[in-house]
Amino acid sequence: MTEFAFYLDDGGHPNDQPFLVVAGYVASDSQWLAFEAHWKAALDRFKLGNAFHMTDFMRQRYTPLRRDQILGELARITKSNTLHPFVCALDIAAYKRVNEEFAFEECHGAPFALTFRSLMRAIHLWERHNLTDGDHSSTFIEQGTKHYGDLEQVCKRDKVPIPNRVPKEMPQVQPSDILAWETFNWLRSGSPERPRKNLNRLTRYIVIKEELGGMIYEADLRRICKDTDVYPRSALKPGDTIAFHSERKRKRKRTIR
Repeated sequence: MTEFAFYLDDGGHPNDQPFLVVAGYVASDSQWLAFEAHWKAALDRFKLGNAFHMTDFMRQRYTPLRRDQILGELARITKSNTLHPFVCALDIAAYKRVNEEFAFEECHGAPFALTFRSLMRAIHLWERHNLTDGDHSSTFIEQGTKHYGDLEQVCKRDKVPIPNRVPKEMPQVQPSDILAWETFNWLRSGSPERPRKNLNRLTRYIVIKEELGGMIYEADLRRICKDTDVYPRSALKPGDTIAFHSERKRKRKRTIR
């Protein structure tokens, strides 16, 4: 029996950013233990403190060579001690357009819940191909994510385990922060055919466009509306409410506009 753990983090923001990204890695418990020792040693060697956060790191005044050296070493440690990266991203403008026309958020969740559940499909596929009888997996996500409560409701509806929240000081979640940051900035750059050097390093052992987990565009959202009979907002009457069958007394509300 082997214990596996998925550590995830998000990048971008549904309020003022063009994309929302959920990203992370899977490894066995023994691999994560080895990773932690190497990761902490690298943070100490480069004098990066006890919690690496990509946004803070990119604000520091490193030379391009020094920055690349640090990121290259962190990518090497991550690749050497994990089994597979996972990424899913959502086009926020497309989400808002569809949500304006349909009761999408009430039926399928806010951007984070939707992106997380899409990523979980890729994770379940990986589990089906790699876990054997007796193996077990757990999912963790960095705390502080907007709309985490909405994700809990979606997980209860779909009868899937709710991810456990962990602090950003936990080493295992910090590579996920880097992967989410790199993916977000790759998408925002408008040149998806030319990913940054560090994103290539973090994902070189998979085919990026086919196996990362996917990008959710407007056509995907409209297909979901059609396949699941999401209510057009024009069909809703004053006083109409939507609730998940798992929590009938808790009425769903729209928060994304």
